Amino acid sequence: MTRTTRLSLDRWARGARATPIALWALTIAMLAARQMPAQAAATDWANLARYRDANAQLGLPRADEDRVVFYGNSITEGWAPLFATMFPGKPYVGRGISGQTTPQMLVRFRQDVVALKPKVVVILAGTNDIAGNTGPSTIEMIEDNLAGMTEIARANGIRVVLCSVLPVYDYPWKPGLEPAPKIVALNAWMKQYAASVGETYLDYHSAMKDARDGLPPELAKDGVHPTQAGYEIMARLVEPAIALDAQTTRPLDVLLVGGRVMDPESGLDAIRNVGVRDGRIVAVTTARPAARQTVDVTGLVVAPGFIDLHSHGQDSAAYGYYARDGVTTALELELGTYPVAPWYAARAGKARINFGVAAGHAGARDALIERDSVHEGAAVIYHAGPWARDTLRGAALQSLIARIEHGLDEGGLGVGMGLQYSPGAGREEVLAVFEAAARHRVPMFVHIRSQGNAESGGSIDALQEVLADAAVSGASLHMMHAPSMGLGRTPMLLDMIARARSHGLDVTTEAYPYTAGQTALQSALFDPGWQQRLGIGYHELLWPATGERLTAESFERYRKVGGNVVLFVIPDSVIDRVYRDSLVIVASDAGEAEIGHPRRAGTHARMLGVYVRERQVLTLMDAIRKMTLLPARRLETVAPDMRRKGRVRVGADADLTVFDPRTVVDRATYDKPNQYSEGIRQVLVGGSFVVRDGRLVEGAVPGRAVRGIVK
Repeated sequence: MTRTTRLSLDRWARGARATPIALWALTIAMLAARQMPAQAAATDWANLARYRDANAQLGLPRADEDRVVFYGNSITEGWAPLFATMFPGKPYVGRGISGQTTPQMLVRFRQDVVALKPKVVVILAGTNDIAGNTGPSTIEMIEDNLAGMTEIARANGIRVVLCSVLPVYDYPWKPGLEPAPKIVALNAWMKQYAASVGETYLDYHSAMKDARDGLPPELAKDGVHPTQAGYEIMARLVEPAIALDAQTTRPLDVLLVGGRVMDPESGLDAIRNVGVRDGRIVAVTTARPAARQTVDVTGLVVAPGFIDLHSHGQDSAAYGYYARDGVTTALELELGTYPVAPWYAARAGKARINFGVAAGHAGARDALIERDSVHEGAAVIYHAGPWARDTLRGAALQSLIARIEHGLDEGGLGVGMGLQYSPGAGREEVLAVFEAAARHRVPMFVHIRSQGNAESGGSIDALQEVLADAAVSGASLHMMHAPSMGLGRTPMLLDMIARARSHGLDVTTEAYPYTAGQTALQSALFDPGWQQRLGIGYHELLWPATGERLTAESFERYRKVGGNVVLFVIPDSVIDRVYRDSLVIVASDAGEAEIGHPRRAGTHARMLGVYVRERQVLTLMDAIRKMTLLPARRLETVAPDMRRKGRVRVGADADLTVFDPRTVVDRATYDKPNQYSEGIRQVLVGGSFVVRDGRLVEGAVPGRAVRGIVK
């Protein structure tokens, strides 16, 4: 079908006499003349017989049924048997046929789509055309056929989701065609075309591609057809595309009215109403659709829920403080945990906000060396025994790597590594862990080996170590809390990270908005020589339980007892410099029982109240970006669910934070660290209120796991 043909169809679709029957007749006539081989009728070239009986048995949808037809080739045909488990209770119908190209699909479109009267058709097609399954096809020919199917659907009142062609580096049945750039070009056209006709474009490609613009083995063993893990990613992406049901008559669950909507992805900063249904944002509009709950947020900012990449506190009390600070997703990525699966299981169905964890290098060391797996998350650093100081080589090192990889297979969001807490980890071990992360295509979240201003053995050497490991292994790197490691040398650390990024390394960092850190006094960080390594003395250490600054005598006494100590080590000017860097993420480094440090309760409100409103270090949109979109993007390659977070747009998860920019402020102090922030008025997680009118909602536990691909 040529572009002239497609324009003819378009005129038919828009014309007063454009009945579905007439349109279909025109399509068939043109196909018969232009595309079907002479023997097609005798051989059922389009395989019309494949679903004829199934269609008759299926019948028409019920009046209340939102039927969806998934239409495509072998990828769709292989997916359909999984619908019952991936989309339980949903009236989704699979109509894929292995090997088919878009002209064949156009021929059977009326029988296998239009006649079933779905509300939505999800079209995934084009890869077999590029492979030449039914003869040579140009990109223009594929575009014509996809447009033809779209126009027929629209003429029959069916919404269309046009899916990107999945990444392919090479076709195993037709090697050497170099399909990757052709697929990218076709997808670019699809995105533009869908926008031009008001339909939905669904981008599988970006979420699933590897460095070669192909499918990695864990998502498609043959490079073309998805594995279970591949289909799970597709399922998570297709549901919001289907569920853009603001066009339906069913009332919204929640409508936030009159707020200043700030979306860091699109740059939207305007008064809008935000509609929520079934846990997703389904409308960002000036209209006022019907809703079960309508909340007036006039004068308030409606932002994506804040995402904290560095939250050691992962209990119900901590989740309450986070929620009152606007946080909707809190992740333990610095130290992670080992094993991973029980950590997730312990929180399932019990969490106020979303949660997630990395596979923990320290925990895996503890399990290997001390046969101990009872110290969950950051608790491992509070007993700094042989696990922290022993060196691993040979078979022992391989056993450690196997444990870490097992944690990744259980859904760990990366590898958490606290090198300053495990000085026994040598250079060989660290590189081996980086290489494991690279094999699994997950980030390394690293608390570097040393901190401070020393020219040798300080933070610069420590950052150079992990930058080298990232470059050698190809792993992504996230450096934890840059200011508390770099101290006065932090600007140089930021410059090193920027230069590494300019050379193609995937490196990011973060900071919390305080001039003091906090950690365990009994940890290996305070082994002999700590004054020289950190560049501080006893007087910079605060013992929160008594409020006293330490001396040599009290240091030794409290180190034997064990507990948290506050370190006043970060120059105030460094914090301002850090947050002016457009790439630095906001993260709290909050603990479970925060005694002496206010960061658990106040990090995000402090950013808004102090660094935006009072000191004007950065704009409100920049602060929101650092607390939402940037952390979401850090994890999108390992956790596709994060593509729906950190945004206020249709199809995104309804994780939302509503605050008063005039009054939002942190109230927690070093003397009274457990005081809730003020000015955070409403917080929704998955469309459910966890903070309502500035108060925690009792019994609300809508939080869900954020995890990597489980194998």
